[in-house]
Amino acid sequence: MIWLGNVLVSPGEGGVYGERTLDGYRVWDPYRSKLAALYVLGGGMDLTPDLRVLYLGAANGTTVS
Repeated sequence: MIWLGNVLVSPGEGGVYGERTLDGYRVWDPYRSKLAALYVLGGGMDLTPDLRVLYLGAANGTTVS
């Protein structure tokens, strides 16, 4: 995840629901993503290529509740 000014973004094309883009990056909405909300509140972690993440999936939507 990358901060552009005060906006949290990640590389990639337009999202599943037509999320906003900024300078070619997808904007993470903290009201739709718990991970983005964690970063906005000052938490979070360094996401590196060697990091293993257990993603449990979602039956509906784009993030797990």
